[in-house]
Amino acid sequence: MAALRFRPDLRVLVLALCAIPLCFGLGLWQLDRKAEKEALLDADRQTRLLAPIPLEGMNRMAVAGLPSGRQVRLRGRYSDDRVVLLDNRVHEGRVGYEVLMRFTLTDGRSVVVNRGWTPAGMDRQDLPSPAAPAGELAIAGVVYRPPGAPLLLGENLSSDGGWPRLAQVVSLPAFEALWGVELLPVRVRLMARAPGAL
Repeated sequence: MAALRFRPDLRVLVLALCAIPLCFGLGLWQLDRKAEKEALLDADRQTRLLAPIPLEGMNRMAVAGLPSGRQVRLRGRYSDDRVVLLDNRVHEGRVGYEVLMRFTLTDGRSVVVNRGWTPAGMDRQDLPSPAAPAGELAIAGVVYRPPGAPLLLGENLSSDGGWPRLAQVVSLPAFEALWGVELLPVRVRLMARAPGAL
């Protein structure tokens, strides 16, 4: 019986020699990404541990510089019942909306407040409009800044004239035109126990 002799295929050998450094490089890249994400999470945890700061009296530049996750306090009132619903938001496997309202601070300036999630009804024509507490309130929330530019598949704001209105994304210029006021360059997500939180 003749002995089998191993004859390496040159193409396979070249492919293996190219793949080894590529896989090693990808592994190092993954470790770098892990370190970046851990640093971002650590910075976010540190930001959330800071005492809440009041938005009243802060100048626009200071407000614009607040990092995502920074706790803030607001004193004022929900301005009206002109609610905007962020469409197609899923919570625990259920479809619904995030409820956005204008909150007028005691210094007269306004900010977009995300009150939280509410479920969609069986009929998409029947939109929820959760009532907000009346009168002057002290509320707490966190600054939210979206991670990147949104992808829009159509018109952002519904233009049927009635309330509430549907939106795909938060666009401060569009909301300023809709509400007829200048808004602070930030949006706030209410803390779970804040008055008006859903």
